[in-house]
Order: sequence, then structure tokens, then C-alpha cells
Amino acid sequence: MKLSLTTLLLSLLPLPGLAESTFVIENGDVEALSTALCQANVADEPVRVILAVDGFYEFPGRGPRVSVFPGDQKMGPFGSCLRRGGLALGEPYQLDRKLFLNGRGSELRGIGFEIREQAEVTLADVDINLTGTPQIRAIENRGRTRLERVSISGVRAEFEAAPGVNSATLPGLGIYNSGRLEAVNVSLFNLIADFKPGTFPQEPFSFCLAGGMALYNTGAAQLRHVTFGMQFVARDLSECLVTSIFNAPEGQVVVGQSIVSGQVNAACAGDIQSSGDNVFSAPECVAELVSNDAVDAATAFVLPPITSGYRRVVPLTPDHPARGRVAAQNCVSLDQRGHPRLINASRCDAGAVETNSPPPASVGVVTGLWFEPDRDGAYLQVSYVRPSEVLVTWQTFDRDGNNLWLYGLGSPQGNEISLELFRNRGPFTNAGRLEGSVTANRVGQGTITTISCDELAFEFELVIPELEAGDQLLSRLAFSEALGCDDGAF
Repeated sequence: MKLSLTTLLLSLLPLPGLAESTFVIENGDVEALSTALCQANVADEPVRVILAVDGFYEFPGRGPRVSVFPGDQKMGPFGSCLRRGGLALGEPYQLDRKLFLNGRGSELRGIGFEIREQAEVTLADVDINLTGTPQIRAIENRGRTRLERVSISGVRAEFEAAPGVNSATLPGLGIYNSGRLEAVNVSLFNLIADFKPGTFPQEPFSFCLAGGMALYNTGAAQLRHVTFGMQFVARDLSECLVTSIFNAPEGQVVVGQSIVSGQVNAACAGDIQSSGDNVFSAPECVAELVSNDAVDAATAFVLPPITSGYRRVVPLTPDHPARGRVAAQNCVSLDQRGHPRLINASRCDAGAVETNSPPPASVGVVTGLWFEPDRDGAYLQVSYVRPSEVLVTWQTFDRDGNNLWLYGLGSPQGNEISLELFRNRGPFTNAGRLEGSVTANRVGQGTITTISCDELAFEFELVIPELEAGDQLLSRLAFSEALGCDDGAF
């Protein structure tokens, strides 16, 4: 698989401040990713896995259909790459210890995760697409799991039941949680429940498949800025099956700043608690609607989902009640794509995706050459040298029209990069010989702000007499190969 130059360079750079158990995985290298996940199960210290920017990792293979029998609630075989001697195609990974996986906008296709009781796992900035692997759910959590800026899609479960069985339980196509789960900026969509044709001798039939397709909870789940949308039950499988959240009587679900499209909790087995700022399409099983909750029976999304790199998101329709529903103090700073939510605004959207937010200062957005259209020869060259460090070289002119070369180092945060600006001095010449050493002198500070994929704003303050404080509006010269940009304008 072809790698972008930026992705390749980043994979070769040392990562300061990270433990030795850090794995940087090149785009498409499923074998290396498998090795890293296996290492996470034997390491004494936490393991950090960093994927390629907008990468794609496909785990091929299909497993058996889901069997629905009383007492059998697993979604196919669960195998560990350690205990099984290698990853069985189409099986989820068992995770036993501490893992932090930063997807950086990558897609994982055909792989799910089983997080065991003693494990602590964080999955961030990753899309889990299970198209073609109908027996797997994305997440089975029995330990402690945090999902941050994650989408789960493409699950299609095909069921078969034993003759004479009139009821069974479906414990979640997207997420089954019996431990402690925290989900922030998560989308669950395109989850489909179906059954094997011919399983039942007569149609229509009396069959109750109880459960929740997106989330089945028997533990403790805290949900913020989550979008439940576009789940489907093929051929009216059961009136007992709900498309969004099923909370068992012993479970606890608290949901805030979210969009819950579809039913929750057949027969209200366990209450759903609201912390406010939600949009529900069917709130009957919510214990109590609280501050700024809304009911919209026809909750709608823009179709089909929009793709940014490998990241699929579900935008809101123009008149959606989730737009601007959340007061600033209740908003998280970034949305599912890593786009900033609050830019000169006092409110943000409920759900995982912010409408019309500017793009983040990420590799694909800012890497490259930026110039001033009205000033020939003045430009910024912006480059990521590490995932959290940006180098900027600045060619401009002083007040007398002379060339002035400065450079800056900074860290991205949302759609801004804050820079410390420097100028090198020395060496000097003496009788034709170079003497002295080069010194870096701090000359000021600057801020780069992304406006769109083609515009940056650059503000600077300097302490040198050659140039005063000012600001510039810069345009992109060209996109780097294999890097794209989504400016968030739906």
C-alpha cells in the first residue's frame, strides 16, 4: 500500500515523552498492529499504539453466523491472538491490560475488541467499520473503556435460532458493556439486525429478540456528545428489539449532549438518566427529561454519511433541533473529527459532529506552503515533525523591504498552532574565515489559525525593530500528495 511521505517520516521519528512500549504503525500494516495488540497483553507497563494519519487497516475474513440460544449471548467466537497462537480471521481481539490506541483518523475494518475485566483501554480518533464481518460487535467491555472521537458502523448481524425458541437476547451490535464505559464524541450508525432465511417454519412468527442494537448495557455507561442514528431491523425481526440503547435493570446509563434516534429500552427494563442537552426521538424510557432536552420524533440526518479521509461522519440536517442546543460550559472542545466546537460562539451542537466548524490544525490540513497573494516572495512553510510538534519557516520582508527569515516551533490545539518565533545569528566572517557559532534568539510569538482548507490566518508579535506586530491572511499553494482536508462545511 502506498504511503504518503509525511506518514513515512512520522513513523521514523522518535517520540519524546512516551514509554518504550510505544508502537508507531505504518499505513495498512495489519501484522504490525496485531503484534502491538498482542504486546499490550503481556507488557507490565501501558502500551501506546499510534496509527498512520487517515490510515486504513483491513482484517479480512468472515466468521460463523450469530447463534441465538438461551444462555448463549456471544457474538461468535472470542479469541486472543496470544492464547490462540495467532489472530483468527474475523475474530475480535481480547485485551487484558492497559492500552491506549490513537487512530489519528484511521479506519479499522473487520476487527472488534473484547476488553476483559482487568483491562483499561482507551480508543481515540479511530473509525471501526465491520462491513463484511457480521459476527463481530465493535466493543465488548467488561473492564474500563474510554471511547473518544470514535465511529462504529457497518455491523450486520445475521441470526439463526433453534426451533421452538421464542425468545433470546441480543447484547448489542455496536457496544456491549458490563463494565465501566465512557464515550465522548462517538457515532454509532448503519447497524443492521437480520435473520437467516428459513430459520423459522412460518412467517409471520412469534419471536421476541430483546436487546439494544447500538448499546446493550448491564454496567455503568457515561455518554457525552454521542450520536445514535440510522440503525435498521431487517424484516421486522422483533418488537422487543430496540435500535439505540437497552439498559438492563442492574445497569446505569447517563446520557448528555447527545442525539438518540430510535427506541430505547423495550418495556423500560432499566431507566436511562439524562444529564441534559439531548435530543430524543422516543424518550418513553428516559427517567426524566431535564434541562434543555428536546423530543423530535423524526430525528433526521444528512444521507449518505460524509467521508473525510477514512473518517465517516453523520451530519445534521439544516433545521435539526440538535444544532446550537448546548451551552458553551457543557460543550467538549472538539468534535468527533477533532474539529473545534466553539469558535466565536456561545453554543455548540448536540451529538458527535459540529456543524460548520473550521478544520483542526492537523497534518492534512496545514502541512505545505502558504503564501500572501498580494506579496510576492512572502510565505510560510508548515510541517509536522512529530504528532504534537509543528515547525514553521517564515520568509517575509522587513519595513525597508529586505528579506527576513524567521522560524517557529509550536503545538497544535484545536484549529490553532501557538508558536515561539526565533531568528538565528552568526557565524561572522574574519579575514575570509567563519568564526563563532549559530545562536537561536527568540524574537516573538505567533498564532496560526485555520479558517478553511485553503485559508490560514497568521498573527504575530515581535520584539525586533525590523518588523512590527501584524497579521496575514494566507492561501494554500497546493495539497501534499495523499493528504486531504475536510473544512467541516456541510
